[in-house]
Amino acid sequence: MRNRSYFIAGGGTGGHVFPALAVAKALQELDPQTEIFFVGTPTGLENKIVPQAGFRLFLLPVGKLNFKGRWLEKMTTLARLPWALFLSAR
Repeated sequence: MRNRSYFIAGGGTGGHVFPALAVAKALQELDPQTEIFFVGTPTGLENKIVPQAGFRLFLLPVGKLNFKGRWLEKMTTLARLPWALFLSAR
């Protein structure tokens, strides 16, 4: 069987991180040679939980859009999206 690599994005809260970790562990149980990489943000819960679980985490410099007020932060997040897209494609 050839080596497979998977990128998993799901973070911010435990409701996303823990199921993503369960999927990653299940994939590795099916094929121990499988490489799993996570994609997240520096401010999300995944920043602590994923490395502790032994997986590599790639961080993208984006912020939140789903909160009330703080228009300057939302505009900053929107301005960073092209750079984050470039980094994720790379």
